[in-house]
Amino acid sequence: MTIEGLVTGGVFCQDMGDLTVKYCSLETVVKFIVKNANDVVISTFNEVDYPDGNNEIVISGLADLMASYLEGTKLSDLFRPNHPWTEINSRVTLSLLFYQNGELVGDCGQVFYQANNRTGVFPSEYNYFLSRFRERVVMPDQVLFLSYIYRGQQLQAGVAYYQANGRSAYRAILLPSTGMTSGKTCCQQHIPSDIASQCGVAVSQLIYIEFKLMLNGSMIDYMKCTFDHGHHREKTTLLFKNLFGVPEMVVLTGLNKSTSELMASYAWLNRRYRKTATDLSTSHTICTGYIDKNTHESVKDAIRSEEVYVVNGVDLIDMVTVTAIDLDVEAPSNTGLTSFITYRVSEKVQEKFSRVAVRDSEIFDDTFDDTFE
Repeated sequence: MTIEGLVTGGVFCQDMGDLTVKYCSLETVVKFIVKNANDVVISTFNEVDYPDGNNEIVISGLADLMASYLEGTKLSDLFRPNHPWTEINSRVTLSLLFYQNGELVGDCGQVFYQANNRTGVFPSEYNYFLSRFRERVVMPDQVLFLSYIYRGQQLQAGVAYYQANGRSAYRAILLPSTGMTSGKTCCQQHIPSDIASQCGVAVSQLIYIEFKLMLNGSMIDYMKCTFDHGHHREKTTLLFKNLFGVPEMVVLTGLNKSTSELMASYAWLNRRYRKTATDLSTSHTICTGYIDKNTHESVKDAIRSEEVYVVNGVDLIDMVTVTAIDLDVEAPSNTGLTSFITYRVSEKVQEKFSRVAVRDSEIFDDTFDDTFE
């Protein structure tokens, strides 16, 4: 018995192809054993396979099968901006045992890492950031996520900022990166204001942060986050899991249109026709504004994500459900890409009470439009 199709060192889930068991002429019972990242058995089951005319058994669909075991921790539990780093159990091990006539005749194992797209890379060799971005524009109140499969890397931050005299300066900061488990996915979450305070400046003075992933004293990857300090009239921040199953965030600054529908139920009660329930359902259609290709792909990650949240700074506001999309792309194009996403709050009760507090120390209240600044 010879097994072909195994990937040494692990494989990102959707890159997994078929397994072919050769030189097999008898009915074979295949026992599947699935273990999580902590080597704990989470599922076992059997299937009966029969060889074809070439004395081969082809085991298909492993990518979709293992994807169900790689959902991982809830996004709401992973969003921990006040913690230096969080480990994510984003891998499982599949063991296959082959039995013929009740006797064990072969076995094999395959490690799977989470990915809901084809990647074309191998996790055993991928020491870099688990993100589509190398350079991106971010907001001053946006949590910055940096995830990677930990194999001894260290994370540094090169911070460029304006000094009080108006001149620019640059400072390198070493970020916490010890105590993690080798082979597990590490997610670091950093608040720009915390990094700014380490440089002794306000977040409004930040120009960019260049995160450098170091291994054995050499830089192996980087992500440059340039700050947008503009006063956007509309800003919608979505938190989701990207293609690697780690937290990601995009900020959409286009128009936000809300449309509400009223659904009510009536019934006869005590000989009177009364309204028994009222459900006001609101759909939000947001425009991404002009975005680049990587951001456009990240928006598609958000649509595929099982959980999507609207975020305000470091606060989760609402879990939402995407109900419609418009992701038309024309190539070649002389302008940036623009997409539209329609979502609803996942909870049945969608409306919230809000009241603006009186601010005695300021001239204008919240109704004043300060975007001219």
